[in-house]
Amino acid sequence: MLVHNVLTQSEPAPIGALLESWLQHPPALERREEAEAVYAIGHAYYARDDFRRAADVFRLLVLTRPQEARGWTALGACHDAVDEAEQAEALYEAALLAPLGDADRDRARVFLARLLTAQGRDDEARAHVEALEGLELADVLDAELASLHRRWRGAR
Repeated sequence: MLVHNVLTQSEPAPIGALLESWLQHPPALERREEAEAVYAIGHAYYARDDFRRAADVFRLLVLTRPQEARGWTALGACHDAVDEAEQAEALYEAALLAPLGDADRDRARVFLARLLTAQGRDDEARAHVEALEGLELADVLDAELASLHRRWRGAR
């Protein structure tokens, strides 16, 4: 049901006809290269702050490759960017359950911790950060974690 809700909640976009066609008859995206191409399109929209279009593309990724954390995390980030915290939280949590994509699950955990901290839910956020201790993370995630730690120290 979550996938259905996520897929049907955005407004039509200029690429809506293509996406509507894909949603009616989703492409298999069986090859990794195909999924990477779809992700790249969504990322390009996200980088331009076109979060609604990016979300449309990432919905397709979630629909066609729900076992991968990457689509869930990216879709969560789109909702996070437009202050739809409840949806973002649910999508980040879905990413944590996805069986494929360790690095993307880690990214979802960091983004979820940031979201929870912004809502004043520091204890929940800290639990997610503690789950990452000892892991090798991308520099950008390390910087995000350092920022969370600074914020928590300032709140004491």
